[in-house]
Amino acid sequence: LLPQNDETHCGEGHFTFRVKVRDDAPEGACINAEAIIDFDGNGEITTSPAWFNWVTRAENPAADATTLRWDTSDDAAGTSYVVTVWTGDPDQTAEGATVTTTSDPLTANNWKLPSDLAAGTYYWNVTKTNGETTSQTSTWSFDVAESHIVMVTNGTGSGTYKTNTAVTATPNEEPGKEFDYWEADGIDLTDEQKKEKSLLFTMPDNDVTLTAVYRSTSQTQTINLKAGWNWVGFQVLPEDRSLDNVLGTNGFAINDMVVHGNNIARFYEDFWDAMELEHGKAYKIKVAQDTSFVIEGNTDSRNSLEVKAGWNWIALPNNVAVTPEDLSHSVGFSTGDIIIKSNGEYATYLSDGLWLYNGEFNLEPGKGYKLKTANAGTLKFPEE
Repeated sequence: LLPQNDETHCGEGHFTFRVKVRDDAPEGACINAEAIIDFDGNGEITTSPAWFNWVTRAENPAADATTLRWDTSDDAAGTSYVVTVWTGDPDQTAEGATVTTTSDPLTANNWKLPSDLAAGTYYWNVTKTNGETTSQTSTWSFDVAESHIVMVTNGTGSGTYKTNTAVTATPNEEPGKEFDYWEADGIDLTDEQKKEKSLLFTMPDNDVTLTAVYRSTSQTQTINLKAGWNWVGFQVLPEDRSLDNVLGTNGFAINDMVVHGNNIARFYEDFWDAMELEHGKAYKIKVAQDTSFVIEGNTDSRNSLEVKAGWNWIALPNNVAVTPEDLSHSVGFSTGDIIIKSNGEYATYLSDGLWLYNGEFNLEPGKGYKLKTANAGTLKFPEE
């Protein structure tokens, strides 16, 4: 029972309902909704505007509310359509109604709205023309949400978005760093959302600021060189792997050198010959005096090295010290394969996984070794 209506709208009423769409409902099917109000002793009142929904298989249809659609199932072939959009009053002829946009004549039952509509409530209908016959649909309405700004620091996704639309923010890839979490202002994120590398959220009715926070994956390695020859392996390397950047120039003398196989780089008064250092390779470094330096960079995630038949200059690709028995070869070690240390100690492969040492033999991170093998293949190390 509704009381008499007044300026407080106490005599107005509404109801809501749900409709379960059949699983086999076709894409684009129109579901109409219209109500008839019947008060005792009064004539029936048909609601206006009518309302309808369209079936869509899209994952988030609310993210694209920019296209108007209407039912054409009863229209004769050759019918054309003109969409009129206005604001101010549902009655297009009312004094406060203002037409904002009108489409060109259309042959399809959809029309993409202009992208520059201001926020607010809009009303629209369709004029249908077939020959000399003209008709007009009911009046419908839609809302254009306010637009707000998303500012993403250290990532992508910055822009202007309408309220309730979907927004995705993604952190940049940073050398030596790994994405940790999002700092947010203007939106409350769950603990799970803060950790999402690809963050999907619904735009609130306000501006949002997001900052991608990283944790460092860089590590350091100290290289201590004694006067004379040193066999070295690099566990940590920066993005710029040139000798000038990794070794630097302090503590070195003219004609100090770095050797890998047949490649030789010498030090001059204030620079090195060109050479790029690599993880998993051994280098012989000759210095005139004791010196040391610290490298900051990234480790190598590999636990294997490709080796050729014959001599290979190798270093551990990770930070796990191993014995020769810990190693495996994709083709298999052969009797007589040998690993040599810088001090002359060696390990010789016998058979059935057995090695013969001429001393206590371990392969250590940061050291270089020479491996002679009869078979090319993949040398595998235990994982960290």
